[in-house]
Amino acid sequence: MAASNLQRATSPVDTGLFEILFEIPDEETVEAIAEEYGLEKQYDDGVWYYEFPVTWADKAMDGGWTISDGEVAWVESPRFQYMDSTSTTGV
Repeated sequence: MAASNLQRATSPVDTGLFEILFEIPDEETVEAIAEEYGLEKQYDDGVWYYEFPVTWADKAMDGGWTISDGEVAWVESPRFQYMDSTSTTGV
């Protein structure tokens, strides 16, 4: 993904699956945030940048009520599950 301040993020492959709009603060604010979180400025292909980590969803549990054999119970389940080609067990 690539984007700049308030522009549409574009995928290297035009899949058309989604677009993201976001605002990048001024350089001074970006540098202050990077310093606060211990991020180092990186250089690649003629461009200086900070690699900011992004968390799309936490590892929280969701829950809901279920009725089984006339009994009402609260059931927790993972919000999402990591999977790979070798396992169907989530984290």
